[in-house]
Formats: sequence, C-alpha cells, structure tokens
Amino acid sequence: MNNIGVSTSAYASVAVPLSSVAKLAIGLETADAKDEVLAPIEESPNGSAAFDGQADGANPSSVNDSERQQEAQLAERKEQQQQQADQVQIRELAARDREVRAHEQAHAAVGGQYAGSPSYSFQRGPDGVNYAVGGEVAISLPGGVEDDPRGAIVAAQQVRSAALAPANPSSADRRIAAAATQIVLSAKMVIVQQQVEKQAELKQQRLEEQKEQQPVESEPQQAQNVENSNSPRGQQLASFDQVQREPNLGSVLDQLA
Repeated sequence: MNNIGVSTSAYASVAVPLSSVAKLAIGLETADAKDEVLAPIEESPNGSAAFDGQADGANPSSVNDSERQQEAQLAERKEQQQQQADQVQIRELAARDREVRAHEQAHAAVGGQYAGSPSYSFQRGPDGVNYAVGGEVAISLPGGVEDDPRGAIVAAQQVRSAALAPANPSSADRRIAAAATQIVLSAKMVIVQQQVEKQAELKQQRLEEQKEQQPVESEPQQAQNVENSNSPRGQQLASFDQVQREPNLGSVLDQLA
C-alpha cells in the first residue's frame, strides 16, 4: 500500500547590513581595499548565504525549535496516514477472509463423502493476524459408470451440487459441475442400453418357453389317430369334415348316401 508523504522545509531569512568595508570591497578596486581581509561567504545547499558571524537580531534556538516542531508535525501526519491505510487494509482482509471461508465450507458441507477438508492460503495483515485470501476443497468425481451407473448418477449429482453450493461459484467450480453433469448423462445412456439388452433377452426367453410348451404327439398316439380315421365312424367324421371344406354341398351329400 502506497504511503503518501508530505515533505516541507523552512529557512530563516536574515537581512545583513553591509559595512563600509564591504561596500568598498564591492565597489572599489584599490590596493588598500584588496589588502583587507573579509569573511568568506559560503553557499548553503538551499541557496541562501551563510555567514560565519551571527546576524544581528537572529535567534538560533528559536529557528531550531520551529524546524523541529514542523518535523514533528510532519511525522505525526505521516503516522496518522499510515494508521488509516492499515485500518483500510485490515477491513479488506477481514472481509476476504469471511468470504473465502464461507465459500470453501459450502463446498465441504454439500460434498459430504466426496469432498475433502478446506485448505487455505493466508496473508499477514498490518495487525499481525493471518487472514485467509484463498482456499480449495478436493472433490472426488465418481467412477465405475459401467459397473454401477445408478450409483454414479447419485454421486455425480451430489458433486455437482457441492461445486455450485457457494453464492458465487468460481470458474473452477463450474468446470467441476460440468464434468459431473457429463457423468450423469453417460450413466443414463448406460442404463438405457442395459434396458434394451434386457428386453431383448426377455423376448428371446419367452419365445423359447412357447416352443417348449407346444404338445408333441408320440408314435402310439399317431398310430391310433390313423386307425380311427380308417374305421366307418372315422370315415363318416372325415366326410363331415369334407362337407365343411367342400363348396358344393349337394355333391358331398350324394356321396354320403
């Protein structure tokens, strides 16, 4: 977090009256003036002239006190700004911590046996507290669709619900939900295929049972049927059968007479 600092500086402006010697030194180039020794003038870093001697009327202690007071005010202002920035960061981290924990606990609660325990990544705040800023829950997608498609459907539906349990599912959550949905569809197709195969087996079984239930005449029964048909009564019965099949009823009656 960027800290905003304000830097200021203050300098005392002192007016120094020039002596007659100084005037000579500035205005005249006489030999006597050149022999005069003047106090050197030095340039301070701030560009103001500093004299070896103290200026008339200047109070060094008051100047230093003013500078120290301004520096103290500046330091206090910076500290207040830093405290405010820290409070903002702490509130943001605390809100993120609550959001992350609620998100991952929703996954774990709905996922049941197919979900692991939440794990978190932390960030230390200005107050020295670790706040959760990221997390995850391991989810086990069901397998064995061919062996137990109905069980796979139940498991995949629970995994899908767990992935979409938080109020704001992430992109990873949605990918897991899509994978679980695909498992449900595949399992349903397996169930349909199994039902078709089972119906075909039942149909074939019924056909075989019908063949077994049809009566088969034995050889003695066949011989008895032939003997009955050769007897007069058998012939008469055969004639009546012929009457039913013959379109010309008169001709059949004549034959019977």
